[in-house]
Amino acid sequence: LTGSIAGLASVATYPALLLIGLPPVTANVTNTVALVFNGVGSVWGSRPELAGQTAWIKRIIPVAMAGGALGAALLLCTPAEGFEKIVPFLLAFASVAILLPRGRQRETRVADHREHRIKVAMEAGAIFLITIYGGYF
Repeated sequence: LTGSIAGLASVATYPALLLIGLPPVTANVTNTVALVFNGVGSVWGSRPELAGQTAWIKRIIPVAMAGGALGAALLLCTPAEGFEKIVPFLLAFASVAILLPRGRQRETRVADHREHRIKVAMEAGAIFLITIYGGYF
């Protein structure tokens, strides 16, 4: 929860860093570095919720690392002017995504393998896209 709140806070802290005069890329890096220890603390504090999730974590870590690396590579390849132009759209996207309702949880039932594979692929795709965003911004 703390990690999510800090991630949401960056929607406000990044513009605040711009207001005090930091260049966009510097503000982005400053904001990201400030969140690193928050992320570590969030994982540490979430150990009870993560218990029993080892297989899922092992499956999703490569996807998340690839997405984060791609996002970081995109950031390094984006000229400062391009970054300045895309940031308002990224902030708007994040703000709208926060407001979207989460889908209802269905009852647990035995699923066929095809349905399970589709769900796992969609989950991996969503995590990949989210981590590209995270790696970039």
